[in-house]
Amino acid sequence: MIDFLFHYQKNIGIIKSFDSFGKVEYYDTDENIRKRYNLNFDDKMKKALIEIAKITISEELEYNLQGIYPRYDVKTMSPSWAISDMLTGIYFSIFYMRPGLELYRKCENPNCDRWFLVKTTSTKKKYCSSSCSNSMAQRNHRKRKKELEKRNP
Repeated sequence: MIDFLFHYQKNIGIIKSFDSFGKVEYYDTDENIRKRYNLNFDDKMKKALIEIAKITISEELEYNLQGIYPRYDVKTMSPSWAISDMLTGIYFSIFYMRPGLELYRKCENPNCDRWFLVKTTSTKKKYCSSSCSNSMAQRNHRKRKKELEKRNP
């Protein structure tokens, strides 16, 4: 990171200040900075910047995942995660995100409030478990049976 910042300031311009909104102020004019940027911000610099971004994201995630620990839920008789606060939960979902491979879906059983991972290739999966699927199949069977009895008394 230090090498990148050294070469950036040597080849592009020396940074005077920056703010949390991404505005960077240099000791040189904007026109000179733009010229040097277009000449010197090459593929090697872009690749280095991407590597720095990856390291930064990794460290940010690792730091913010400290409030998570595994636990066993006796109501559902299954393992789960204890998450200390909402921000930690958001980082946890980012940690488990696999764009293009998986997505989260809410179980369609109205008696269940779980979310589960679905591979994007298996978009037909509606329930988090076979017990929820069986429960809904029984419910739908009873509902159809009642409707049939109403039509044919």
